[in-house]
Amino acid sequence: MAIAVGLALQLVPQLLHRFYLYYKEGHANWFVIFWCFIGSTIGIFIGSYLSTMGIISEIMIYKLLFIIMVATSIHIGHKVFGKEIILNDVSSSM
Repeated sequence: MAIAVGLALQLVPQLLHRFYLYYKEGHANWFVIFWCFIGSTIGIFIGSYLSTMGIISEIMIYKLLFIIMVATSIHIGHKVFGKEIILNDVSSSM
């Protein structure tokens, strides 16, 4: 119950406000937004079903979430810092 309440409390102040700012600046890609919404909705339904039916334990859900967060962090870090390293190497060799 606490997880659901925490997620719901984060929705309004974080998601809607930030979405409006991105939309206002022209950075909102509706195609990507639509498919992220569909994928998230499907994932939420599957995850909550598996959890409430006891098919997957709560600790397993936390482990899966941890793995997904680490993999995502590595991917984003590589995209951001990998470019900086390449740009620094190119500029230092000139």
